[in-house]
Amino acid sequence: MKHKKQHFVPQSYLSAWCDPNTPPDQTPYVWIFTKDGAQSKRKAPENVFCETDTYTIKSADGSRDLWLECGLCELESRFVCTRNNKISKEEALNQEEHLYLCAFMAAMLSRTKAQREHHKAQWGGFLKVLDEMIENRRKENPNARIILDRLPADHNERSFTYADVKEAAEKPLQTLMSPLISAMTPKLLRLDYYAIFTTDVAPGFITSDNPCNWYDSKWQELPPMWQNQPLLRKSTEISLPISPKQLVCLNLSGMQGYIKADDKIVNEANARTRFNALEYFVVNANIKKDEWFVE
Repeated sequence: MKHKKQHFVPQSYLSAWCDPNTPPDQTPYVWIFTKDGAQSKRKAPENVFCETDTYTIKSADGSRDLWLECGLCELESRFVCTRNNKISKEEALNQEEHLYLCAFMAAMLSRTKAQREHHKAQWGGFLKVLDEMIENRRKENPNARIILDRLPADHNERSFTYADVKEAAEKPLQTLMSPLISAMTPKLLRLDYYAIFTTDVAPGFITSDNPCNWYDSKWQELPPMWQNQPLLRKSTEISLPISPKQLVCLNLSGMQGYIKADDKIVNEANARTRFNALEYFVVNANIKKDEWFVE
């Protein structure tokens, strides 16, 4: 069946981590480590971080709507083109390439299994509260007609129906991913600076099953009202490894251009990537370092 196996971390993205020492008679593979580093195995990118119909929208008649999957494939193609033709050569990006880089990062913040489980828990909790409210109303008055057509919302936000909440809890990626990418992309574009760290030291930067990392070194020092405004703080960094040789970092602190990363920077970035993983991190060799396990 067409597009049945769908990757929540793109195969084209992961291909950059294929082991350069893969024997010529074997399919190129990456090294997959459990988050604690206890186990590793080699697998082809096409066989990892994928599920059946992850983004497919199924109609009542059983038909499969693939517009989300096809849209992601187009975005992945534009990212890979930018990575291979510009970033790998350390060339400046034009406005369109910068836009697609930010859109790809927004997608990687929205499309993963980790995000799906987060939204399931969040919206599932909301749905549970609503179901309890309905059940309590029925107990109070068994003959009452309970209508949850529109749930309360702020004046500048759209309201939700009970069906909306139920769908978000049961199918969060199909329901929430597209609006999240649309909302996040312009916010990432408004970050004043982007730096691309580079290294030639093996194994270089690692990636994971949840590779886009949102980090704030001063988050715990801030009052609660500012903890919810990460894109306004100079201490915020949003990073994504884009190959073993390069990692992009969006920021407000003035870092920009191509920057040579020493071992300390690479190991710190890898520690963040491993810590942010849901279950697995990925290396282009059967190598792990103690520095990656410092939280």
